[in-house]
Amino acid sequence: MKTEDETAFYRYINQWYLKEEIVIPTATEIKRYKNYQHFIEYLSASKQANFNHNFVPNSTFFLFIGDDIVGASNIRHELNDGLKEIGGHIGYGVAPNERNKGYATKILEHSLIYLKKMQIQEALITCNQKNQFSAKVIINCGGGEISSFKDEKGNITRRFLISLV
Repeated sequence: MKTEDETAFYRYINQWYLKEEIVIPTATEIKRYKNYQHFIEYLSASKQANFNHNFVPNSTFFLFIGDDIVGASNIRHELNDGLKEIGGHIGYGVAPNERNKGYATKILEHSLIYLKKMQIQEALITCNQKNQFSAKVIINCGGGEISSFKDEKGNITRRFLISLV
């Protein structure tokens, strides 16, 4: 992503805000989670290998169709204890106005290729139990469900493994 992509980035983010949804992956959230006031701050920080010491090293990618961002993925290079329960190696999302067009599958497939190049042998991917669309994408990309995790609020996260060897 570069400074010229600012307009596309805000069009993408605003779709989430208008639907009053949490931006997924949260690494692309400019205000609620990262507290950046301007795109250039976000862009500068995101180019650092590990721009927040509370997170594991990660990379964020955007899927552009023409001049529009339709989705994104955040790929974690390693997992901490929290990500082993909720989050996994890849967080991905598709803009609300761009769903049901196959973009989630494309984003996940490219993210898995990236992890494979990093010599990760198995990708852990999670989704909320209520998100049947995400579960379907994960399963279609080779995911096998291994377990679920229930947090302190009672939310259930489904956990899947995808072999990369």
